[in-house]
Amino acid sequence: NQHTGTNGYSDIGYNWLIAPDGVLYEGRYNSSVSNVTGAHFCGTNGGTMGVCMLGDYTNITVTPAARNTLAQLLAWKACERTIDPLAVSYHASSNRTINNISGHRDGCATQCPGNTFYPDLPGVRMDVANIMNGTSPVGSVEGLEEFSITPNPFTQ
Repeated sequence: NQHTGTNGYSDIGYNWLIAPDGVLYEGRYNSSVSNVTGAHFCGTNGGTMGVCMLGDYTNITVTPAARNTLAQLLAWKACERTIDPLAVSYHASSNRTINNISGHRDGCATQCPGNTFYPDLPGVRMDVANIMNGTSPVGSVEGLEEFSITPNPFTQ
């Protein structure tokens, strides 16, 4: 409601949303564009994918199910776009050099993704890299079988 009613967006600003139980929801969608631009990075959305971790991670931690879904999703997208999850890149629309997997606060004046989850992003980056090279400690996430990457790493 805030995104469409208050902000006037045509859809929710995030490309994906992940519930605490690990369920993945598709957000902003356009059937004719596989990488539709979101509205989640303070007006500098080009070259980004927005994932909303549903919940408030100011004082509570992200559930293992949600974190695992995030790692699987990011590994799928990183393979699809040939993105190194451990690297940094220049992000032209924000004029910043940021981690390829960053938090909302890396581009906006916000506390998101929360003080309990933000310090865990290096671990998420490593999990994504491990999934991509076939040494994942994450394991499978029920319902995400369609995100299996074969052959691993996938390069096309």
